[in-house]
Amino acid sequence: MFTHRLSFTRLFFPPQSQLELYAMALLSMVDMVSDVMMIFRYWSSGKLSYALGTLVCITLNLTVQSLLLILTWDKEKQSCANQLREQLFVWTLIRPGVDAFRVSTNAGESVRGGAEKSHLRVN
Repeated sequence: MFTHRLSFTRLFFPPQSQLELYAMALLSMVDMVSDVMMIFRYWSSGKLSYALGTLVCITLNLTVQSLLLILTWDKEKQSCANQLREQLFVWTLIRPGVDAFRVSTNAGESVRGGAEKSHLRVN
């Protein structure tokens, strides 16, 4: 019995390839844009409760992301300008694309301020 399922992406691109990362980031940003469009559509058609419900969910999501950035901010290794840039990425809805770029280029923590991953090292 053949139980392994092949997909186009897995067949032609290795897992976590740059193309796959960018495709998932693009999908996430398109999803957020479609949510914003639905808010306007609900609002213009008079379905204010649906518009407000969607707006509250999006705002809550962005607020949690913003708070997590603040809570994980290492003030000794990251400047205020760096923190503001990270907040800008969250509130302009481009954070998934920025994260995909960082993962694909291995920029990760060096872009965010050079924080060491000392908890991953074996001494």
